[in-house]
Formats: sequence, structure tokens, C-alpha cells
Amino acid sequence: METLSKLYKAVKPDKSKVDLDWIKDFDFSSFDVIIDAIDDLKSKVALAQKVHKKLIMALGAGKKFDSSKVEVSTIFKTHTDPFARKIRNELKRAKFNKSFRVIFSTEKPKTKELSSFIGVTGVFGLFCCSEAIKMILEKGD
Repeated sequence: METLSKLYKAVKPDKSKVDLDWIKDFDFSSFDVIIDAIDDLKSKVALAQKVHKKLIMALGAGKKFDSSKVEVSTIFKTHTDPFARKIRNELKRAKFNKSFRVIFSTEKPKTKELSSFIGVTGVFGLFCCSEAIKMILEKGD
């Protein structure tokens, strides 16, 4: 984040620990887009419930190696991704049925140990950026 803030003066790094209390207390109203790359299930669900209209959620990139399998969809149209399934189940359990954009992979996990490949995580990040720009441009229409 420090590099981004040097390149773009409007970027203000925030090193807060993102947890349920932080999500509950943080005021997201001044943001046009919220990009979520949190690895914690409960925090992801809480964030979705609070800011679904502004949200782009990155899902499970770990254990994947094929960047051509990365897609953009909505949370309730995801498939194959075990982390997405857990999030859908938690949202359904909370009786939350609102949709939001997600970046996910249709590739089945390739390893047992938790690992990530920059070729896939980088594509997730680029897709998040692209979707953020689309959301901002749609808002201006």
C-alpha cells in the first residue's frame, strides 16, 4: 500500500486489523467500491452483509495454478470453489440473499497444502481492478 500511496496521492494506507468489530464500526459510506481480499470467512460474510452494493469479493485463489480459469460472477452463481460454497452457505444461513460481484476460479484445488501462485493471485487482483473501474463508470452513467 505504501507504493500505491506514493504513486497515487489519494490512496491512504490503513493498517488496521480487519475483523468483525472493525467491519461493524468502520464507516464505508465515503467509498464508491470496496474490494475484499480477506481470508477469514466470518469477516467476509459480515462485510458482504454491510456493503454488498459496493462490494467486489475475491474468493479462493489458493491451491490453483491455471489463471485462465478465473471468472467474474455474482456470489450465488459461483461453482467449484470450496471457499465460495462456505460463503454462500453462511449467507443463506443468515437469510441474506442480496447479490454482489465476486472473482473466483473454476479450477479445482490442485494441492492439499495451502499455497498460492502469483500467476493466479495476480489475475484475481487485475480482475478486481477491472471490476472496480466498471462499477465507478456505471455509477457515472
